[in-house]
Amino acid sequence: MRQLDVTAATLTPTVCSTFKPADVPSLRLLIFGGEAGNQKAHDLWRGIPMLANYYDPAEATIYCVCNTELSTSSHPVTNIGTPIGCRPWVVHPTDHHRLVPVGCVRELVTEGPLISQGYLNDLAKTNAVFVEDLAWTNTQRPSSFSSSSTRRRFYKTGDLVHYHADGTLQYLGRKDSQVKVHGHRIELGEVETHIKSLIPNVSQVAVELVQPPGRADRTLAAFICFSETISVAQESSDELLLPMADSMRSTLASHLEALVHAMPAYMIPTLFVPLHHLPLNLSAKADRSKLRRLLDHASVEALQTYRLASESPKQPPSSPLESRLHTLWSQVLDLPTHAIGVTDPFVQLGGDSITAIYLVSAAREAGLAFSVAELFQAQTIA
Repeated sequence: MRQLDVTAATLTPTVCSTFKPADVPSLRLLIFGGEAGNQKAHDLWRGIPMLANYYDPAEATIYCVCNTELSTSSHPVTNIGTPIGCRPWVVHPTDHHRLVPVGCVRELVTEGPLISQGYLNDLAKTNAVFVEDLAWTNTQRPSSFSSSSTRRRFYKTGDLVHYHADGTLQYLGRKDSQVKVHGHRIELGEVETHIKSLIPNVSQVAVELVQPPGRADRTLAAFICFSETISVAQESSDELLLPMADSMRSTLASHLEALVHAMPAYMIPTLFVPLHHLPLNLSAKADRSKLRRLLDHASVEALQTYRLASESPKQPPSSPLESRLHTLWSQVLDLPTHAIGVTDPFVQLGGDSITAIYLVSAAREAGLAFSVAELFQAQTIA
């Protein structure tokens, strides 16, 4: 970007957090897109001439809602602004024929020429989210995007929003199990299916996006119940959490490579949390909100036990170069140096594609040059 004197860019907030405005002094316009805004990226970039937040689902491309006053707005950083090229509606999540009042948190539905024709070779999915002539359209005057003789078509985004009094939309999350990690859409159910099919002795699993204390970014955590063939070291004082027994860690670590081959790196959970049982809600389904709260007050040491790096004595650095890398890994992964051995794989320590970018950037500032590809190829410090 610096070499090309880039003046305008559209990037995810996560990627924008990996470098600073001073790294790209020519940049005048920065658009956050691809994922929900985060405070870290907002605080880092709010000083540039124009900072914007665009809502850009692929099904309603390129942009359908935008907030061009992100630097000065008093709204939270997840405010996506006002519509462009579409008409947004807020409907009941389980009944799109019901409009809801301003201020209610419900599903965003968009209407307009930017809506796609559907999903390639997937008629069932297309019919589920691209809908026509909703019941309340009979009480509306014809849309500016259609005439009275044409059918009105809508895209159900699956995103929960509410209107502010000033007409801007506030993004609040998903109504289903789809989440975004580092700009990538992830179906949590797909990750759960791979874990159950590829890791033996897993009886139940729920994957959730959590935000450990002290971390600016969210990460995937797999909450796992093992069958009785996996021994438990001891009972935990918590009614749900189990200590990570050696047999559990060994089982998970030995099958991590199978997960890496089955899914992209951004879909691999950073934390694997063993449980006595999955908590259930009144509908007898996994209580996902309770799972997300389980790690709210976890210490760095406790979180480290849920990573898959070996708990055996760590091999220390044996050269000045290894010592410098060791320190950088500790800073980027937010782990104490004693928890990192030079033979521990980056992924098992909780590293992913974005932390790899952080590491490469930090190394460059320290005078060390290597690429993300080289990091994943080497995997360890040694």
